[in-house]
Amino acid sequence: MLRFRDAALQQEFDRHGFVIRRMLDDAQLERARAALGETSAGREFARNDAEKVYFNSMFDRDQQFRGRYRQAMEAILRPSLDHMLTGMRIFETSLLYKPGQSGVLNLHQHVPLTARPFATTIFCWCALEDTDESNVALKVVPGSHLLLRRLRTLETGEFFEDYRDEITRLAVPIRLKAGEAILFENSLLHGAYANGTGAARPVVCSIMLGEDDVHTVYKQEANGDVAVIDDDYSEIQCHTMVPGAPDRPPGRVLRTLPAWDVKPSFKEFRQLLKRGRRASEDRDPLAELRAERRPGVLHRVAEAILPRMSAGA
Repeated sequence: MLRFRDAALQQEFDRHGFVIRRMLDDAQLERARAALGETSAGREFARNDAEKVYFNSMFDRDQQFRGRYRQAMEAILRPSLDHMLTGMRIFETSLLYKPGQSGVLNLHQHVPLTARPFATTIFCWCALEDTDESNVALKVVPGSHLLLRRLRTLETGEFFEDYRDEITRLAVPIRLKAGEAILFENSLLHGAYANGTGAARPVVCSIMLGEDDVHTVYKQEANGDVAVIDDDYSEIQCHTMVPGAPDRPPGRVLRTLPAWDVKPSFKEFRQLLKRGRRASEDRDPLAELRAERRPGVLHRVAEAILPRMSAGA
C-alpha cells in the first residue's frame, strides 16, 4: 500500500489531500537545473496541454527526450521519495514547463490512474524556481480529494461546472521555494495561477502508484458504464492525451464499473468538505449525506396526520 512512512505526515495527507516538503537540497537543485538544460538542449517547449497554457513532456511524442529527462530527474528525486514513501512505484516523471506571460490553468480533477479508482495515487510537483501567485503557483481546495463516489473520465466534465466560480474561490495558493514540493492525492481539486512574469517556470512532476498497481485508462461506454483498460505496456503513457493519439488505447479491459456520476450541489459539496468522509467502491458519502437529510418514516407520518387532527379539533 502506498503510504508515507511518517504517521503524522500520513495523517496530514489524509486530512488535507496534500503535504508540502523540501525534496531537493541546494546541490540536488543545481543538478536538476543542469539536467534540464542538458536533456533539452536545442528543444522548444510548445504548449501541449488541453488548455494550451503549458508544456508537459508526458504528452510529447519525442520518446527519446522523455526517456532522457525521466532517467535524469528520477535519479535526483528518487532518494527523497524513497525516504518519504513506502509501497511506491514511480509511474512517470515529467517536465511541466510554463512559459512567461502564459494563462491560468483552470481548477480541475484528474481521472483515476489505476484499476482501483479510489486507491491512493500521489503527484509530487517539485518547483525548480520559487513559485507564488505571480508565476503559476498551484492552487488547491484542501480536503477535496476522494469526496465523491464518481468516476471522472475523459468523456465526463467536471462535477462543479455549474458553480465553478464559487468552488474556485475555495482554493488556496501553494507558494513554494525552489526545491520544495507539494505531494498531493490524484483526485484533489487543483489549478494554477497565470505566469505574469517574463521568465519560464519549470517543474519536475513525479507520479507514484502503489507498487502492485498498473496504469489504466477509464473509457465511458455507450451504455454509460466505464471500461477500465490496461495502459501499462509501453513507453507512451497517457495514450488518449497525446496529440493525434487514438481515442481508445488498445489494451485489454481489466474490469467494468457502474456509471457513478451523481453530482453534488455547491451546498452539498461544502458539507462533504466539512465532514471529510472518503469515498470508496463500497461507500458513497454524498448518498449518506442525502439519506441523513431525508425525514424518517415517523416524521413523515406525523406531518401527514397532525394537520388533519388539527382541522378535526
